[in-house]
Amino acid sequence: MEEKEIHLRDYWRVIQKRKHTVLTFLFITFTVVLIGTLTATPQYVASTKVLIQENQFNPLAKYTYYSQTDPDFVATQTQIIKSQRVAEKVVSLLKLAQNYKTYFPRQPHHFTFVSDAASWFKARMASIMTFLTPARQAASGSNVVDNEKMSETDILAQMISQSITVTPVKESKVISISYMSENPVLARLVANTVARAYKDEILEMKMATSNDTIKWMNEKAAQ
Repeated sequence: MEEKEIHLRDYWRVIQKRKHTVLTFLFITFTVVLIGTLTATPQYVASTKVLIQENQFNPLAKYTYYSQTDPDFVATQTQIIKSQRVAEKVVSLLKLAQNYKTYFPRQPHHFTFVSDAASWFKARMASIMTFLTPARQAASGSNVVDNEKMSETDILAQMISQSITVTPVKESKVISISYMSENPVLARLVANTVARAYKDEILEMKMATSNDTIKWMNEKAAQ
């Protein structure tokens, strides 16, 4: 017990001796956390659920997209949902190329010490991330398309595609489609519209398969 008390006294002496360093560290940590909290933008997640089923085998079809025993069926559907084509349909259905900015109106700025410090910190972090992004892309060797060469529709579609989350519901044929945004209304609209665009994409794929099958059957009949 005496040895433990001696150790505690030693620790206390060290803290007393370095109290200015400790207080400075605590103050810096508190300030960074406070600024980070003030600059953080709330994010809202909206989800919708979709029932997916594999196509029945058609012996008259030249080929089918999936079989009932396809182990990659859910993964394939996930890729379709997160595809650029589905995202472009969402942009078109919601007319986001024309009204996307209306979901994020500019807020009036109130000049206070805290808000100005938060804005300054956020701007510095954005500058740092802008500087580091090209280096990360070069290090990863990824081919990134220059946004200046992309249309607004392509940029919005790419952003939506990257923000979609698809989660299979356990012990069911249902998948959950989620979308995160700073605007809760936009998050709900995009999540629901993604489900609609996905169904439209599947119908178009089936129509393309049917057309190819009819063409193939006509060619065989002619032969």
